[in-house]
Amino acid sequence: MKKAAVLLGLLTVALTAFVIFKPKTKPPLKSLTAQQIQAAIKNAFPANTRSVFDKSDQFILLSLDPSWDSLGTTGKNIFHGFRILGQTAVKDRQVRQELRRLYYDGLADAHFSAACFNPAHGIRAVKGRNVLDLLICFHCSQVKVVANGQEHGYVHWGSSHRAAFDEVLTQARVPLGRR
Repeated sequence: MKKAAVLLGLLTVALTAFVIFKPKTKPPLKSLTAQQIQAAIKNAFPANTRSVFDKSDQFILLSLDPSWDSLGTTGKNIFHGFRILGQTAVKDRQVRQELRRLYYDGLADAHFSAACFNPAHGIRAVKGRNVLDLLICFHCSQVKVVANGQEHGYVHWGSSHRAAFDEVLTQARVPLGRR
């Protein structure tokens, strides 16, 4: 009987602690409308550069040093002011398609962004003479868009796909930027 009372007491304490300290669930994020998604895609691809992204001759994934120490430096191993830690030409069609799909998914999942902008990843898509560069910050959910050397600002981007980008870089033995 004494053991049952002790067990009942422990169970009561555990249940009370769970009720008091249970993790708060986040409310579901508001879904974007099709019109909002199309507007995000339009902003993400200035001057009709979407075809450069979708049908590029070259698709390069870069690992960047997101620290402010590298910001503004110039030279061969610099990508729009950030030091390149490594890069890989993504030649496998399925991997390219998956990275593109994840990018579009991020555009559709964009709900907020912070103000840090410390990009650890970049994409360079080249089709003919056209170049589209994307600098991706998973911390603040923003992408800086540069088309043919001209900055076109930032777009909000969902930031849940870092692991997939890291996996492509890791498989190519490219060092990853600081987290």
